[in-house]
Amino acid sequence: MNAYDSHPIYKKYSVCWNEDYILGLVAFDEGLTTLAVMDTCAEAGVMTPATTHKYIQQLLEKNLLKRIIVKYDRRMKVLALTARGAHFLRDVK
Repeated sequence: MNAYDSHPIYKKYSVCWNEDYILGLVAFDEGLTTLAVMDTCAEAGVMTPATTHKYIQQLLEKNLLKRIIVKYDRRMKVLALTARGAHFLRDVK
């Protein structure tokens, strides 16, 4: 049995380990762009950029992540945890 499937916290938030990994990256280093997260996952050999992008989109839809427009350069958007994403990480710990 998969530990992620059987753990009630992961069922409550319907999060898989890939999404959990991305949330941890964003929590560790807030202010990462989508491209930076994709590069970090690819360098670590965890996920391809396409897979990472797919999971980022799912986290945005689940309201665990949000995109913030940077004030000094409105073209740049960074990822940040929502309150729900922060609660998820707190529950996991």
